[in-house]
Amino acid sequence: MIKKKLILFGIVLLVLPFFSASQISSSNYGVDAVLSSGGQNVSSSNYEMNTILGTTTGNASSTSYKQFIGLFYTSVEAPSPVIPITPSPSGGGVSTITTGFTLNRDLIKVLVKQGESEREIVIIKNLGSTSLDIVFELDELRKFMAVSEESFTLIGKSSKSIFIDIFAKEAEPPEAYTGRIIVKDNTGATKIINIIIEIKERKPVFDVRVDLLSKEVSAGRKIKARFNVVNFGDLENIDILLYYSIRDFEGNLLSFKEESVLIKDKLNIVRELRIPKDTLVGDYVFYLKASYGNITASATDSFKVTEKRLISTFLILFIILSIVIILLILMVFKILNHYKKGHFGVKDKTKKEKMKKGIFSKRKVKKEEVGERRIEPIKKIEREKRLPRKMNKTDSAKKLHRTKKEMYNKLLDSTIKMKKKSLKEK
Repeated sequence: MIKKKLILFGIVLLVLPFFSASQISSSNYGVDAVLSSGGQNVSSSNYEMNTILGTTTGNASSTSYKQFIGLFYTSVEAPSPVIPITPSPSGGGVSTITTGFTLNRDLIKVLVKQGESEREIVIIKNLGSTSLDIVFELDELRKFMAVSEESFTLIGKSSKSIFIDIFAKEAEPPEAYTGRIIVKDNTGATKIINIIIEIKERKPVFDVRVDLLSKEVSAGRKIKARFNVVNFGDLENIDILLYYSIRDFEGNLLSFKEESVLIKDKLNIVRELRIPKDTLVGDYVFYLKASYGNITASATDSFKVTEKRLISTFLILFIILSIVIILLILMVFKILNHYKKGHFGVKDKTKKEKMKKGIFSKRKVKKEEVGERRIEPIKKIEREKRLPRKMNKTDSAKKLHRTKKEMYNKLLDSTIKMKKKSLKEK
């Protein structure tokens, strides 16, 4: 019973931190703190916070405040300003006005064939009550894109859909292009939309695809990608040139490799590239290009470079504490086990020695019965004759015992003589 209680107590100590949670909320503020259960959200109309212990990361966001909290790193950013309003003389406390805007997407990836076009929609929303002057700025990808409205005024608490048409000319070489659209307002707030445009041939000889095995990686580590190349042409068993690289959305090259591989009708391989140690946190592109002569095909996939995740002091202490608790429980079980056997095993040892002696005696008797059947009765009688007998202290008991012993000795002598005589006759 004690053993079961100790086991239950140890399990509770180990599991309790993973289910501890508390919640505080009001009409203006909300807090939801969780220990090692995946993280929870904390929200209110003006503020949002997320606190996590024992998990990798968490995030807290609102229209005016955003915070990432975890065991491994903490960062804070403010996507839009908060304007405090001084309370009037009549009282009423302090209030805030949230300003800024949001976009429904931060990445646009389009596959377009030569001589064709594709349309994408971006929805922009004004979070404040005042009007904002919005401007869309295009980079070198302007030759592939047209925005329905590059500058406009967005009234408060309203949203607007912006059409982005992406096209490729008939003679445009098949290639993958990356760039950005920068969206600004008159308050200085800025947001970025990353753009990937993959131009394909009308009648492609190759179809190329790249799929990353992980969408997040820290600087200094390797990122793996699966390449799928399909040969639609008539040529088989040809060597194609594979060029793959990592670059940012501004076109800056971080690392690359180039190799020649043999392809028959299709190719499916996995390759990897190392992220430089000095790479900044942000969005990046894994680029693949397959070439055979003047025939090319390309593909891309995007991923994020995150901060290095270092084991926190809290996690180390928690692991050490868990190990110590487990060792203590095992020691208690060991002590209870010895105590149950009696004085730390002394009683049990004596019992085992007696058992061994008994087994040895049985084996010896068995051996003598099989090998020396004729001599055994004589030896047994002589051995019993030599054994001392305990006598009672009273005279009557001594006299009775002496009489019995004399009778026994006479009977024993006669039996021995008879046995020897029978042996001689044989």
